[in-house]
Amino acid sequence: MTQFSRSPWQQLTPRTWVAVAEPDSVNIGLVAGDEGCLLIDCGSTPEQGRQLREAVAEVTDRPLVGVIVTHAHRDHWFGLAAFDDLRSWGHEGLAEARTDGAVLADAEALGVAPGDLRAPNQPLSLVVGIDLGNQWVEALHVGPGHSPHDVIVVVGAEQVVFAGDVVEGTPDSQGRPAPEYGPDSEAEPWSLAVDAVVTAMTTPDWRAVPGHGPVLDKEDVSWQRGLHAVVHGETHRLGREGIGPDEAAEAGHWPWDYDRVRPWVERVLPTLSRGRQLPIKPV
Repeated sequence: MTQFSRSPWQQLTPRTWVAVAEPDSVNIGLVAGDEGCLLIDCGSTPEQGRQLREAVAEVTDRPLVGVIVTHAHRDHWFGLAAFDDLRSWGHEGLAEARTDGAVLADAEALGVAPGDLRAPNQPLSLVVGIDLGNQWVEALHVGPGHSPHDVIVVVGAEQVVFAGDVVEGTPDSQGRPAPEYGPDSEAEPWSLAVDAVVTAMTTPDWRAVPGHGPVLDKEDVSWQRGLHAVVHGETHRLGREGIGPDEAAEAGHWPWDYDRVRPWVERVLPTLSRGRQLPIKPV
């Protein structure tokens, strides 16, 4: 039986907090202004969403006015039914994602009825600004990357970016903060999505709250951006050399544990043509 729980809130800045929701160790963000507060992501089930909603009162007396969903994966989204009476933001593609086969399978595994999957009632295609009272919050669509629907949340006054799974901090076997590629991840666009996080972090003092794992600084995020480009380049190199998925783990030079990138490599390698290279003009 799946066990659901939540860690105590950890205060990041005077008006931002993060808690870890299980079973997927997802970081839940909270931002407070003078007039209200906002959750970033909402747990894995409507019941967990209700528990997170009630937990807001543990750290602030400001009323909860809404929730932002960073993307259409179970641990970040399936609790949204607990917020039907509040404003909710997320990428417009979440409405269609409710009928996706993988989403429905995840919902069934967690005991969430298809009718309890909600699309945000304030869908965004690119960017939205939210005024919490002397606290301006921006939600920006930066995907595709980790998923087609990636949204990051920038809190400029607090120098914090809640990055969803565009940035991930869970260490691999070598202790390196490493992402998890899924069936809907794209390596090259993911680099560009992380670029948006780096750009938002205008000074080294900023921090990024990843979807999973410890909070990261700007240098950590910049490294992760570059290593996504390595994954993209290695995959295409193997394709040019005619190396298939069965040999890719050993033949490639991967910046993280191969299991972290396996879904991308095994999906893309069979589509690449051997010997295809970028045209290079002689000097």
